Amino acid sequence: MNTLPKIICFLFLLISVSALNGQTHLGLKVGSMLTGIQSNNLKVDTRTSFHTGIFVTQALGEKLDVQAEFRYSHERMENIQTFGTIHMNAQVLRLPIELVYKSLSFLEIHAGPSLGYKLNQTDEIVSLEGIIPTSFRMAELAKWEAGIELGTAVRLGSRNKIGIRFYQALTPTARNDTFQGRQFKLGVYLSSNLLKS
Repeated sequence: MNTLPKIICFLFLLISVSALNGQTHLGLKVGSMLTGIQSNNLKVDTRTSFHTGIFVTQALGEKLDVQAEFRYSHERMENIQTFGTIHMNAQVLRLPIELVYKSLSFLEIHAGPSLGYKLNQTDEIVSLEGIIPTSFRMAELAKWEAGIELGTAVRLGSRNKIGIRFYQALTPTARNDTFQGRQFKLGVYLSSNLLKS
């Protein structure tokens, strides 16, 4: 594991430990997203995916928080070929560390680095014969991936938020013999605070 993943893991641990002191929130979030890969010589279409996880928020000031998340994502993409459509399915753990700026009483702006770790990847071919699991890889997703997340959220009362998030990988996330691609995501989510200290 290179330096960036180590730094992000350390920041997540630091925020989690700091949750024992000060004004902190622990909560759940769930959402849906579109996942795709940017590449010059391979067209990868987006498909709807989902994610769920927990978050810890630590207040840094009246208008500024830092938030660490631990999310499980089921990420899906597809590539259309003459013989059928190849579906890519990956199970990924994601670890974003974000600064949260409360610009208005109801509005938040989120930004920060995000680390991804691929648990598993399964591909399948959808053709006239049906759905066929295959060992063929349109592209092998990288085991580790680092990127940045940007987004905004609207608070719905004292506990709940609904938000939109954009993710852009900064490291190559998929490759085969002919191309390298970087993943991007656009998603919406609902989060709810469970505990407050």
